[in-house]
Amino acid sequence: MVEKLTQILVIEDDPDLPALLKAHMEAGSFQVTIAVDGPSGLALARRGHFDALIVDSNLPGLSGVELIKQLRTEGNR
Repeated sequence: MVEKLTQILVIEDDPDLPALLKAHMEAGSFQVTIAVDGPSGLALARRGHFDALIVDSNLPGLSGVELIKQLRTEGNR
């Protein structure tokens, strides 16, 4: 039986943090996708199936708070 990896979307504009988070989470058997700004993070969240999102609140282009509000308005949990 093949175990399904937990899919996590990290949306963070700090140039060092996403790679560090990805390395540590993938070592723990998570599948990690990275976005570096609000608009690209929102697009990825809408297209993919993620089990969890880690979102910076102060993103360029669209704040993390607004991003989450938009996803929830669209019925995403």
